[in-house]
Amino acid sequence: MGRAQRRIGEDGDLVCEGRDMGTVVFPDAAVKIYLDASPAERARRRTAELREKGEAADEQSIRTEIERRDRLDSEREEAPLRRSPEQVYVDSSAKDRDSVVAELERLARERLEQLT
Repeated sequence: MGRAQRRIGEDGDLVCEGRDMGTVVFPDAAVKIYLDASPAERARRRTAELREKGEAADEQSIRTEIERRDRLDSEREEAPLRRSPEQVYVDSSAKDRDSVVAELERLARERLEQLT
């Protein structure tokens, strides 16, 4: 999968997200951001999203599953979830969507300006 993703991004004008994008798939990307939020906040957001769709959702169960997935992804042999030193860490736990988008946009523009 990583090889196919790299081919798609050969031209360089690409924004992608994923747990191994900055460390495995595109290790030489010009801009690498590690967007994170606490498990509690991710569970709260996911619960609200499901409830908006009219689906039943138990926040504690969702949080437990998020924590389990994070642990499994961090411990797997191939392409483990980890942050590389060149990735800018952004914790979105206490931020709304618009402020996160603005911050990511600012970081990307700053980094690209440094490269030119």
